Amino acid sequence: THTNMHAQTQTPSVTPSRLFTEVARTRMRQTGFGDKYKSFFNTLRIVYLEEGVRGLYGGLGTHLFRTVPNSAVMFATYELVCHVARNW
Repeated sequence: THTNMHAQTQTPSVTPSRLFTEVARTRMRQTGFGDKYKSFFNTLRIVYLEEGVRGLYGGLGTHLFRTVPNSAVMFATYELVCHVARNW
């Protein structure tokens, strides 16, 4: 029998909360800003106030440039394995 393997696989997704987490984490790790960024929500607030909504999406292009090819290769590999398994 053929099992639905699509439900068992997970690919990285780009969600606003994940991007905001990365922005806050990166800002908090920057050297020389220890006094400015005190906590996660404080960091998001400062970024929003100083840079607006665009600041919260900083690094989106780089993130997509890294994750989209990876997801494409994973999906193609998965489809190839399913095709080979069905025809075996």
